[in-house]
Amino acid sequence: MLAQTVFRLVDLPRQLGAAVEEAVRSAAELSGSVSRMERLLGEVTELLSSAGKDIRELRETSERQDEYVARVEAVAAEIGERLASIETLVTQLARDVDEATDRLPTKDRGPMDKAREALTR
Repeated sequence: MLAQTVFRLVDLPRQLGAAVEEAVRSAAELSGSVSRMERLLGEVTELLSSAGKDIRELRETSERQDEYVARVEAVAAEIGERLASIETLVTQLARDVDEATDRLPTKDRGPMDKAREALTR
């Protein structure tokens, strides 16, 4: 048992050295990982900044398009109102033409009959 304790004590510096070497390797790997993460974080930050600019531009474009659509809809409504007014005028004009043609004298009558008919209607 004493021999085992002495052996362990003698072997302790080697074990400590191995543990320290492992810790140094782990620290180096961790340092490399931290460096890679910092680089990637920089890239992500750059991408987010660029995406933020793109999103602002898209928002501005969308707002302009919304304004344009509202103007187009207003013009379309105005055109619809004008079209309805034109349809009313055309309908009235057709009635007036029909009424005027009904009042025209017929060809097979004399001038006095035509005048009388035109005046009495």
